[in-house]
Amino acid sequence: MKSLPFPPIGLYEKALPADFPLEDKIKQAKSAGFDFMELSIDESPEFLSRLDCPTSERSKIRRFTQQNDLPLFSLCLSAQRRFPLGSADPAIRTKSKEILAKAIQLASDLAIRVILISGYWVFYEPVLPSSEDYFIEGLAWGARLAARSGVMLGIENIDSHAQINSIRQIMKVIRIIDSPWLKIYGDFANLAAFGFNVSAELAVGQGHIVAIHVKDAVQNEVRGIPLGQGIVDFPAAFNQLADINYSGPFLLEMWSQTGQDAFTSASHALQTTRNYLSASAYGTADPNN
Repeated sequence: MKSLPFPPIGLYEKALPADFPLEDKIKQAKSAGFDFMELSIDESPEFLSRLDCPTSERSKIRRFTQQNDLPLFSLCLSAQRRFPLGSADPAIRTKSKEILAKAIQLASDLAIRVILISGYWVFYEPVLPSSEDYFIEGLAWGARLAARSGVMLGIENIDSHAQINSIRQIMKVIRIIDSPWLKIYGDFANLAAFGFNVSAELAVGQGHIVAIHVKDAVQNEVRGIPLGQGIVDFPAAFNQLADINYSGPFLLEMWSQTGQDAFTSASHALQTTRNYLSASAYGTADPNN
């Protein structure tokens, strides 16, 4: 098994309290020892408004991340659950493309490298025979647009029995669209919770994975499970990634809960992840390579 450089580990911004300003979340993530943060653009009006923030505000955020040495590496575009690319409604598909275009511009302005695209053809509406075709058509358009800004789109395997819930299904879409700007944003827990062999699925994505969500799961449940207390075989997953020469970032996907010390929980999860990585092939790497 090949040794790899110890990878960067980031934190999803929703791991910290929602009422914290973004600047405070960045400071806390840095204080806890994280290497980067993942920004959220969800379907709420507050987060959607980020897509229209002025240039001066974008410059301010970018300076703040530089001053605090904590980049915004990735952006989770979960707003497309409400406005899906695969919608039967052409007006919603148009809105979805508008959101994607704005997200790509925001990513470019903030030096964000990867936009997470959830593998839902649709979310709040029924899946129709046309849903997958519309999704692929819209994503192909988005990949062409992302290429112009040098921003990567990463399809996440979703937490569902249907639609794009495996690495194999993501690879099917990647082959159809055939763009170097469309890759895989893998998720350990989403694979395990719905019965997939995590290591086998990761192997299928060799050469196409640009980021990994780290979280644990039990059957059919992927939220709120402390690392190591669910069914994800983390040692096997990390060793498989090392075996296929993955040296990209890992992202702790967590959600802050009422009454929970979010900072302590994030810090503990970071240390647990580092312990897993140190015990894997990553832990034997020369840190200067």
